[in-house]
Amino acid sequence: MAQFPYTLVTGRLKELLSKVRGVGVPTKADAKWLTTLGYSSTNDRASLSVLKFIGFIDRTDIPTQLWKDYRGANSKAVMANALMSGYKELYETYPDAHQRRIDELESFFKSHSKAGAQAITKTVTTFKALCELADFSSVPSPTPVSGKIQEVSSPSAGLLTPLQPRVEVPGHGLTININIQLTLPEGADEAVYEKFFAAMKKHLLPGDGHNA
Repeated sequence: MAQFPYTLVTGRLKELLSKVRGVGVPTKADAKWLTTLGYSSTNDRASLSVLKFIGFIDRTDIPTQLWKDYRGANSKAVMANALMSGYKELYETYPDAHQRRIDELESFFKSHSKAGAQAITKTVTTFKALCELADFSSVPSPTPVSGKIQEVSSPSAGLLTPLQPRVEVPGHGLTININIQLTLPEGADEAVYEKFFAAMKKHLLPGDGHNA
């Protein structure tokens, strides 16, 4: 199961992220570096695990490009992207996770980790504290995992179009369902769609004259 880091001092985490934007990029973001900024307690060190989880620090404690991007003018959008990537499973379940109630978030983290009740509470407060530093308005929401294919009413939309052929395996009593999604550029006309579906029918649908 997933390990979701948390800190007992979310205020210190937010303060540290503010300093990340103002001080130079360290060669290594480790406990020694934290001490130079005045963060010397054990609780402060947990912030490094959080930053590593959302991709600001790599496995060798070196600041990543995300860290550097966060120092720019679009820091809130950078944080939003970092959270949606670090908490990928959460956002696959709740595309608007940053707007969800505390009890909904607690239920998710309980079902995806072996942490105790207190740790779950701190995991949620850590996530919420990070969300306060993010702007999700300019970041596209991920599509929730639902097992369904998105349908479109017009070929000109250039979005996902479903095709669900069934393939029966002779002599075995088996039926295989295949879900296929096509992504076409905006402005593609009907002829492009017709060629795609004709090719799909020829190679995937049983009973077609070409496969007989």
